[in-house]
Amino acid sequence: MVPNRQPPGSPHPAWLVQTIEAQIIPRLLIQAVNSRIQAVPAAERWHPTPDDVAEFSHLLVAHTPSVALAYLDLWQERGTTLQDLYLELLAPTPAHLARLREERQLGLASFLRARYRLLRLLQQLRRRRGTLGMANAAPS
Repeated sequence: MVPNRQPPGSPHPAWLVQTIEAQIIPRLLIQAVNSRIQAVPAAERWHPTPDDVAEFSHLLVAHTPSVALAYLDLWQERGTTLQDLYLELLAPTPAHLARLREERQLGLASFLRARYRLLRLLQQLRRRRGTLGMANAAPS
């Protein structure tokens, strides 16, 4: 029997929420991105729209950085360069979040949490790049 670890008054067990965030949501994102990418010719695959930035911003607001990182990984697996991700998706995200905050569609706590998650995501990408650079370096 699984112990009940949910806080009092919580409608969902903590393990269920963690499973959904760690397993279900990334799989749904993979399926959505795969179907979207397959419908577009290879030469036109990555042209981020304001909808892409809004979708990515929503991931930062609603989920952990690992979910947003999985989303970026999917685009990279499809041939998108890290430079394109930085310039065309990550760079406009803070402005989109600020716009949502100004329009009162996003509370202060959610806004700050999303900005923090974006910062954590950028740190993870930087660490990955450093690790890849060290792995590809010629032995001295």
